Amino acid sequence: MIEKPYLDNWRHRVGREDADKVLRRAAEFGTKLHGAAQKVAWREPVEAEIEPYAAAVRAFLDKHVLEVLGTELELVNPDLRFGGTLDLYCQLKDGTYAVVDYKTTAQLTREHGLQLAAYALLCRKHGLRVNRRLAVRVKKNRPGEFYVRQFEDHQEDVQAFLGLLEFWLWRHRAAVRRAS
Repeated sequence: MIEKPYLDNWRHRVGREDADKVLRRAAEFGTKLHGAAQKVAWREPVEAEIEPYAAAVRAFLDKHVLEVLGTELELVNPDLRFGGTLDLYCQLKDGTYAVVDYKTTAQLTREHGLQLAAYALLCRKHGLRVNRRLAVRVKKNRPGEFYVRQFEDHQEDVQAFLGLLEFWLWRHRAAVRRAS
């Protein structure tokens, strides 16, 4: 829903076929990392090839998380007509409750806050407390390292997300009506 001209420019520069390969590999890596993150949260072993990146998740959990309350939680808000899968719902060491999303992107942007605002809405709909929204960037080029960004401007992010959701529903109204 949000334009990303830098992605379009890059795709044009490198060519569609090469760009598709890079994006496919990135998606595969992200899928592997999310699987490993779930295993790390529940103290299960991970595959050797992903272990250096799982170490970053482990370090984040050790440093910030008091208790893992859920991983890969699939939640739906039928009133607002959207759903999502949270990477991590946890209690942090300071006693607050957080939704956490793992990212393997080169940077964490304000747009990531919109996704976390959506997750917070989903949690609250299901009676789960949320005080904090965190994105954890696992660095592909530096295995074992992570960076955490906390999104503070929650109400602004909620408003922006709901506006985008309304636009998406408007744009896809025929398909949404068929699914209802």
